[in-house]
Amino acid sequence: MDGGARDSGARAPVGLDVAAISDRLGVPVGAAVLSAAAIAIALAYVPALDAPFVEPKLAVLLLAGAFGFGAHLMMTAAGLPRRRWPRSLTAAAGAMLLTTLLAALVAARRRPPGAPYAASEILRLGAVLGVALAAARATATESTGAGQRRLCEAIHAGAALVSLLGILQHLRILPFQIPTISVPGSTFGNRNVAAEAVAAAIPFGLGLIPFGAAGVERPRLDRSAPLLVLALALELGYLAVARTRGAWLGGALGMAVFFALRRPSLSRASSVAALAIGAAVALAAIVPGRWTAHDSRDSKRFAPGGQVLRDALDPNSPVARTRLGLWRRTLALYREHPLAGIGPGNFAVVFPRFAEPGATDDGVLSPGTVPRRAHDDLLERLAETGPLGLAALLALYAVAASLAIGGARRARRSGRADEASPPAAAAGSLAAIAASGLTGFPLAMPATAFLFGVALGLLAADGAPDGHPSRGDGPAPPRFARARLGCAAIAAVLAIAGAGWWSARRIGASYHLARAEAALRAGDGPEDAARALPFLSRAAALQPGNFKVALRTAYATSRAGQAPESIAAAARALAIEPDSANAWEALARARLEAGDARAAEAAATRALAILHDYPGALYTRALASARLGDVAGAADARARLAALAATNADARRFAAELARER
Repeated sequence: MDGGARDSGARAPVGLDVAAISDRLGVPVGAAVLSAAAIAIALAYVPALDAPFVEPKLAVLLLAGAFGFGAHLMMTAAGLPRRRWPRSLTAAAGAMLLTTLLAALVAARRRPPGAPYAASEILRLGAVLGVALAAARATATESTGAGQRRLCEAIHAGAALVSLLGILQHLRILPFQIPTISVPGSTFGNRNVAAEAVAAAIPFGLGLIPFGAAGVERPRLDRSAPLLVLALALELGYLAVARTRGAWLGGALGMAVFFALRRPSLSRASSVAALAIGAAVALAAIVPGRWTAHDSRDSKRFAPGGQVLRDALDPNSPVARTRLGLWRRTLALYREHPLAGIGPGNFAVVFPRFAEPGATDDGVLSPGTVPRRAHDDLLERLAETGPLGLAALLALYAVAASLAIGGARRARRSGRADEASPPAAAAGSLAAIAASGLTGFPLAMPATAFLFGVALGLLAADGAPDGHPSRGDGPAPPRFARARLGCAAIAAVLAIAGAGWWSARRIGASYHLARAEAALRAGDGPEDAARALPFLSRAAALQPGNFKVALRTAYATSRAGQAPESIAAAARALAIEPDSANAWEALARARLEAGDARAAEAAATRALAILHDYPGALYTRALASARLGDVAGAADARARLAALAATNADARRFAAELARER
């Protein structure tokens, strides 16, 4: 049976019109939902949240994935014709999910804290597979390819708008404010994350351009072609000004893979235009950005173009030293559990234990900067899920590459060169994500994870064998049809409702945490901290396992003069991340305020064992040792704090406070 055809035979009178279900839940709605998600995940941000960029985009990913699973279940239960996924892709995706689940179960049985972030990691991976199901459904069953094109157009449009906003931020002429962590962060806040998303989207834009093929008459360009090329130029320009080396590598590899599979024939005018765009992009990458106080610590934005490239290759440069330091410690972390890994999401939990010696010199850990990711998807996968988990991810990439090569080859052999564009675009996007993942973590970010799922879905649809309908396709016996559809509908509603509930609680906790942070920044007095406590309480009710909420509660209650409550909050934080130097320092300060100098000294010593150069812990230890009459211990803490004050502003402030107390 052709995957693009519908069953034209007589239908069993099951009381439900399967054709109507197809119209409502099938290709048109599926493609429309995914297209809307592609725009939303690129542009969504909510400044009122503590995580204004990640949380809204994660909600879009989870809801899109839940819709994908729900639509897949409904259409399967309705017996609609479809192509079965290639078995190799099904096996690789299943292995990826299974190894993640097994690693989580093994980690959960170990000593506390177990695997506190495994649920989030599993849900995100499940959402990616749900998006892949939706993308495959929305493309494989539509013979005209309109749904597939709409989805690629939405991805291209979203990336172009992100790029336009980012370029305007770079030029300092954006007419409205978007809060940014690093400029040009566009609607992602962080230029690295935004650039990786744009790099992964570029191949989908290339797939929309009506290229010709060698020996074939070039197609006539339609009116949309100039807009497609303009959007592509914006995306390339944004990559240039963002100065994100991982995204540069990803973008270059993604385009190279696309052209290697598509093998287009370029006219002279197209070649000239490509050279002009390339020259403009190179110039934009070379010219440094304008200095501002906001970006003063982001030295890469103001460095000459040659230095940016040299720093990427020089192992002694600060950025290379930090990356190498992270990777070396990640391997040490993996060796602690070489079979099953430390558990999904546990990198942030376990890493501080391996940060010393040399944490400050390598720039891998500080009181204000605690890495949550390994900045290498392959190493992180190895450390968290073991060699089987890494093998599953590599197998997924290998199967996707094989499907893309096969699809492009079939299209060229059949004389339909334009049909090579979808597999080439999907393979190019996966290549961009894989390359960006060598120095970043695109699989953990909602937008790039969404594109990963879309690419898998396109390859699944293109590589599915013709004439192999799945089991159960076709009309069902009347007595079972209603029950099957009813169960599928219930499961679909539960999946979407569950994703909405999970996302709403995360967004609500992030909102209240942001309100608490604003109250704490308003002043240093006890009354300011007291105003933050109700917001922190609401955030904790929505997300009891939120480490940041517990840690902020410990600080706020300490400032409000509530030492017992501060001790309890710090203990909750340590129950989630027992090797957090910040949580141990908060516990030390709270115990000192409660009058337990010995317990305070012990907690401060634990914080210093995790991070040797911790000004706050040195300050608390000096005070606790002095109260215990430990003159040598107090003098040692003071001396270390004074030495650190030469290069650290916090250390200078704490040293001044100690001097006033003497």
